[in-house]
Amino acid sequence: MAQIYEGMFVLDNEVVRTGWSAAKSTVLDLVAKHGGTVHTARHWGERKLAYSIKKRTRATYVLCYYEMTPEGIPTFVRDLDLSETVLRYLFVKVDVVPEGEAAAAELETAADFIVPEPPRDEVGEYKLWEDRDDDGAVRPLSRSSDDEIFSSSHSYDDSEDN
Repeated sequence: MAQIYEGMFVLDNEVVRTGWSAAKSTVLDLVAKHGGTVHTARHWGERKLAYSIKKRTRATYVLCYYEMTPEGIPTFVRDLDLSETVLRYLFVKVDVVPEGEAAAAELETAADFIVPEPPRDEVGEYKLWEDRDDDGAVRPLSRSSDDEIFSSSHSYDDSEDN
């Protein structure tokens, strides 16, 4: 008898940059290959990883609810482990697909739905802060302006010791 699972899949951003639907179909195709049926699958966000995985520091998450027999799980896990696209995964048994999950996944089928291109791995959190030129053009925060922000205006004189 088939069981419903909730799966969180961490995908390589390099694959997501080539196209969201292709990256998402990697997971969906693996579920189908092992006799499963996908109930919902949706973009769950792009985040900085707590530690690097396969030399990646950022990844995109897919939340998926699917139905599969317990016999299909071991080969499914093996294919996930061998996948270059799936960096990590976690799935648990659930009784039902949560209310509202189908509606949230349905939003991805809208014509105006766009997954933003993930930032490069080498872009740190602080690189996201930017200055604007007089004409409004965005430019990265320069090192000299960092020095000005953190420079001290106080001068300490130790010559007045009591």
